[in-house]
Amino acid sequence: MRKRFLPIHILALLMSQVLAPFALSQTPQGQKSITSQPNSQQPKQDSATPEAVVRITTRLIQIDAVVVDKDGKQVTNLKPEDFKIFEDGKEQSISNFSYIALQRETPKAENTPTIIANKTTPPLPPARIKPEQVRRTIALIADDLGLSFESTAYVRQALKKFVDEQMQPGDLVAIIRSSAGNGALQQFTSDKRLLHAAIERLRWYPFGRNRIGAFEPMGGRGSIEHLKAIAANTTPGGGAVSVADKDVLKDSDADGEFRNSREQISSVGTIGAIRYVVDGLRELPGRKSVVLLSDGLPIFPEVGSIMGNRNTVDRSSRDIVNALRNLTEKANRASVVIYTMDMRGLQTLGLNAADDTQATFDMLQASSGSASAAGTNMIVNRKRGLANEYFRTQDGLNYMALQTGGFLIHDNNDFAGGIQKIVDDQRGYYLIGYEPDDATFDELGRRTFHQLKVTVTKPGLRVRSRTGFFGISDEETKRPLETREQQLSAALASPFTKNGVEVMLTSLFGGETEKPMVRSLIHINSRDLTFTQQANGDYTTVVDIAATTHDENGLTIDRGARSYSLRVKATEYETALRDGIMYALDVPIKKPGAYQLRLAVRDENSQRLGSATQFIEVPDLKKDRLSLSGISMNGSYDKGGKPEAVVQASPVLRRMRRGMVLNYGYAVYNARLATGQRPQLTTQVKLFCDGKEVFTGKEAALAEPQPPNTKRILAGGAIDLGANLKPGEYILQVVVNDLLAKEKQRTVTQWMNFEIVN
Repeated sequence: MRKRFLPIHILALLMSQVLAPFALSQTPQGQKSITSQPNSQQPKQDSATPEAVVRITTRLIQIDAVVVDKDGKQVTNLKPEDFKIFEDGKEQSISNFSYIALQRETPKAENTPTIIANKTTPPLPPARIKPEQVRRTIALIADDLGLSFESTAYVRQALKKFVDEQMQPGDLVAIIRSSAGNGALQQFTSDKRLLHAAIERLRWYPFGRNRIGAFEPMGGRGSIEHLKAIAANTTPGGGAVSVADKDVLKDSDADGEFRNSREQISSVGTIGAIRYVVDGLRELPGRKSVVLLSDGLPIFPEVGSIMGNRNTVDRSSRDIVNALRNLTEKANRASVVIYTMDMRGLQTLGLNAADDTQATFDMLQASSGSASAAGTNMIVNRKRGLANEYFRTQDGLNYMALQTGGFLIHDNNDFAGGIQKIVDDQRGYYLIGYEPDDATFDELGRRTFHQLKVTVTKPGLRVRSRTGFFGISDEETKRPLETREQQLSAALASPFTKNGVEVMLTSLFGGETEKPMVRSLIHINSRDLTFTQQANGDYTTVVDIAATTHDENGLTIDRGARSYSLRVKATEYETALRDGIMYALDVPIKKPGAYQLRLAVRDENSQRLGSATQFIEVPDLKKDRLSLSGISMNGSYDKGGKPEAVVQASPVLRRMRRGMVLNYGYAVYNARLATGQRPQLTTQVKLFCDGKEVFTGKEAALAEPQPPNTKRILAGGAIDLGANLKPGEYILQVVVNDLLAKEKQRTVTQWMNFEIVN
């Protein structure tokens, strides 16, 4: 990674440096003018979401609860007198009560025609959600540590359907793999393009605790039935057990220990991934949801005559149970509800085509001496063994859900419907609070897990809520981050941005086809830094900057941290405050894929933190498919304008003023060439505000590149923003069509957000 910390006052000169590696904006398409836009309305809030849902303090215990009727539909019109709440079996007097609605009912229109989306139509860029617009925050965790090969395909299908059909405006969603470690947290986003990219990266993890199918097939050498027959000192046909078979039996004990150990490690890994997500979600206000899609999370390791020993089982069980208990405590403190889905679906728990019934029959017949008895035993033992394994591996899933107020979806092959049931559960919740006794938080109470139970007095209704807490107040569980390293690490690990120091991050893919790279530009608002004036009139400050880059597998491919001592002359101080600080990072890309850049900035004097994260997709240019670089942009005035405002329209800050000209540039890769080595490309630009299209340019032919057979075509243009656009956040989208390419590979799009200010 190549880093450059640039002087505070030179942002006006930066444009040419940013565009140089990408060689953008060298082929203007002509100016387009925008003079007006239709009015748009913000969605109304049904109810103000409280900053903290679950509160555990010495003065107030408050938890959330969901009430459903016999059909599973939420009941939202109950009153305080309809509830009772108990702590350790003792009824408490309800002091706080409210219902928080997160989703309003939308009546279904009758005789509405079905609209089939054209798959070749470029996706619409998402509107950036403001904090006050967030309705639901959902983390979907694909437990690839515990998914079979078969179930992984079902998970991908269910997630695609959720993103395409079940997401709603105001949803913040992340799709996470349990095997990805601390790089797992992709940016929480409403951008369906990013979510689809996360789904495409989901693969079966061969080193997890599950196999190709939901259960291991029976029969054959080395199977459980074979090992049991050897243990009984019999073999098919009744012959003596061979030395080789005895070695198999001896090795099976070691193999059983290994399988139990692998199961334990992967189970704890799954729990650790959920805990990491929960820790990040704690920073967000309101009630949050985690959905775990898995083939099971066993609490108690497998025990049998030929596998493992009791001491190992007890130790493994304690580790997993303690990890689960710690996780549910954290989830409850963070107002996180955990839902779980068993992706094995409806299982018959009987024989199937993969089972070697003849080999098993021979083994059991040799043991019992009776063909009919052997056949009966084979079926009975198979059903019993699968049933035990099935329910054993559901223990952890059910436990997590029940302890946090969620539920387990199981024995159902409609996985998209299961996710919809979970989504429907996000319509709202009751907040119920009471004033605890002093004993709840005394020395004994601090070590006690206090059981909570919420009941509804009306018949036919069921309530789900959290099951308890330890007698430690929320304030005591929040350990202060004292050192610089702790503060920066916490900011980097969090999936959510810090706003103590305003940071703007712009990452662009581009460069030559042989040497692709990602250039990241960071702008820091100088007004959020604490400057100290020196005796000679100069101003100084110290800024800590840390950055990490993660690949699509969550692995850290680059990391760096450094402190900078900055000095500004007194005559340049006001300019420095206005223009801000720029930090540049160049990351060479060795292979295509999805990348995350995470950045944390710390003001040394005030210890205020700022952070930013960006997800960027680097296409595989070797596949010879049409691709686009990132979009670089800046703003400028025509003659007679205010030249000092150009600084605020730099390519990193992307903050324009009404009446400016927005200049943009990009590169097109792998265009098809017709006879005579000439491409046939068309381009179109669109502007969006608040998720609505406010301007659409005409589709025009892209100017012919020089030389005409290049694999990288430079393009760009300019848009006159006009004087009537309202201030706010906008998105510029570029759509490129290759008329010579196949239909499915003909259209590519790229977009970049910017802001219009007064």
